[in-house]
Order: sequence, then structure tokens, then C-alpha cells
Amino acid sequence: MLVLLIVWYFHFGFNAAGSGEIMGDTFEEIASFIKETEKIVGTDILGVCFDTAHAFASGYDLSSTEVVHETFEKFDEIVGIDRIKLVHLNDSAAMLDSHVDRHANIGKGKIGIEGITAILRELEKYDLDFVLETPPLGVRKDLGILKGVIKNI
Repeated sequence: MLVLLIVWYFHFGFNAAGSGEIMGDTFEEIASFIKETEKIVGTDILGVCFDTAHAFASGYDLSSTEVVHETFEKFDEIVGIDRIKLVHLNDSAAMLDSHVDRHANIGKGKIGIEGITAILRELEKYDLDFVLETPPLGVRKDLGILKGVIKNI
């Protein structure tokens, strides 16, 4: 069962878009941070917040069913899907691999409805929750779109 919460522009620096001197731009970096930190604090206590716009801006294509599945498989292989504790669901106003963090309302960005639908299917498959993290203007429309998509998953 997918759970939907709403969050407006509160960034916690989880997987980042790779602009400037941001850490966590690649799945390999995230895995390395977890591995090195767990040497100090113990194992299996760290989780990841996966932000769809950040991942897209970092070069992980999320715009179609096929590539979304491949991206989640790659994340599972490198980091472990069980490490994802929450997903920030949003579209991206920035181009793929642009390293620019610009969230967009659902269906108004480069990820698009097909990509968002495929992401929701992966979240359902892995029983992952998400928060809607889109620009405040348009949130009601975003919720309506997501409700329609979720009904058909």
C-alpha cells in the first residue's frame, strides 16, 4: 500500500543533484558513505531518502518504465533497495544529468507522467512510501494526478 504525505521544499541533503560540491551524487558514493559510517556506528542502521528529481539530475534516467526499472535494479545492486526508507516524489524541471536541482509539478517536468507512473509501480513493488515534494503552486493538481495513477497500479 502506497502512503502519500506532502512536504514542501524542505531539503535534507540525501541523494543530491551533484551541483557544486554536493556529496551523494552517485549510488556508489551513497554506498560508500553507508559502508564507512557503519564501520563506526554499526551495521543496518542507516537509510536513504531517494529524491526522484535529484536522481534524475544526477544522471539516473527515470522517464520511462524500462529505465525506471533499470535504475531501481542498479540502486538495489549497489546500495540495496532495503536502504530506501522514504522517497521524495517529484518531477524535474532540469534535464537528465544536468546536476541542477529544480523540482517540478507532476507531469510538468522531464520525468513526465510515464516516469512517475513507473516510479510508483516500483515503490509499490518494494513497499516503499513517498512524500510529494513539488512546488506549492499546483499541489492540489499533483495530488489529483497521483490519485488517478495510483488507482490504476
